[in-house]
Amino acid sequence: MTRMSKPLSATMFVLALGLGLGSVLLFAGLPLGALRIVSPCWPLTTVLLWDAALSMLFFLQHSGMIRKPFRAWLARLIDPRYHAAIYGIASGVALAAVVLLWQPSRAPFFALTGLARHLSQGLSIAAFGFFVWGARSLRPFDPLGLAPLVAHLRDKPEPAPTFVARGPYRWVRHPLYLAVLVLIWSCPDMTMDRLLFQFLWSVWILLGARLEEADLLAEFGDAYRAYCCEVPMILPWPKHRKAAPSRGTRSGGSSWAGERGEGYVVIQIILVAFVLLGPRTWPGLPVWPAALARMALPAGIALLVLGVGLIVWGILALGRNLAAVPRPKQGATLVERGPYRVVRHPMYTGAILIAFGWALAVAGTLSLAYAFMVVGFLAIKIAREERWLRDELIGYVEYERRVRRLIPFVY
Repeated sequence: MTRMSKPLSATMFVLALGLGLGSVLLFAGLPLGALRIVSPCWPLTTVLLWDAALSMLFFLQHSGMIRKPFRAWLARLIDPRYHAAIYGIASGVALAAVVLLWQPSRAPFFALTGLARHLSQGLSIAAFGFFVWGARSLRPFDPLGLAPLVAHLRDKPEPAPTFVARGPYRWVRHPLYLAVLVLIWSCPDMTMDRLLFQFLWSVWILLGARLEEADLLAEFGDAYRAYCCEVPMILPWPKHRKAAPSRGTRSGGSSWAGERGEGYVVIQIILVAFVLLGPRTWPGLPVWPAALARMALPAGIALLVLGVGLIVWGILALGRNLAAVPRPKQGATLVERGPYRVVRHPMYTGAILIAFGWALAVAGTLSLAYAFMVVGFLAIKIAREERWLRDELIGYVEYERRVRRLIPFVY
């Protein structure tokens, strides 16, 4: 394993600061596609697929490198105090790739003018100010992993992480994510590639917030669990203050979703209807090339069959524990057989496979959007369901540590 040394720490400091800060300034200061280093003459469909691939590259890097399995693997190669800086360097490279390789579509949806444009720009400025306030409230705000390097260069101990809710963190648990979402959606000029960017990055931010919540709960324990009971996650709506329930008791349900989560089921049914019955495209949206549609059809059918099979297998494995709502039945027991040995929510994995399988089978651009909506909704539903499962099923916390949520060995 590579040990810490001052020359290496200084080099890592320069790289993390240069690549991390430089890529953020490029990303925030310039429209997407303004600095593209290649300008191929691609059709609209190819442009959107390329931009989606760039986004997925950043998502996988940003959310994958921070997961415990990757950090455990990296710890065998290099001192853990370098991990945050390596993460900052890799994030800078991935974000720079998005900025430099993004291809604009030049296909406008709309452009705000007059008062609406000024309001949109004012909202962007307000969101930026809110982001700065949130970053200052963290004290210290170290997204590039510089603090351990500075501590080593100055021969001082690394500061220990502490949990304090101050500033906008008294209103929402993730004010920086809220600010970024507002910045993303307050753009006054909308093109096809910009719409794709806003949708994909919004879904990723919401999913990333859920992943971060799990890490914060593992790090700060009951203090963060109590904070979650008092403060909403993204949107600053009023939330009734309540004590964190003790394990094994039946806590109350969501105020809007019902005592057992019936509201989630209603939304899920609506989304299923959109996936299967909603319009597959819209005037102005690109038509899939014939070759791509021919390749997508067998892939979509395979995903459909796999998804249906996974749902049926999950139903059979649950047996008498099967419930139509997210909250477990009174007297339910933890199931670890069948597909539940490899993922905690195999039926949700099956639903996602069906949604994307159907979109591929029918070659529907809007159908793909519905599938991503299913992913985002299920992430929210799973987060609420797992709080019930932790509180009411004996052994679920240990099971959660051992078994991934939706994708074996990954997530």
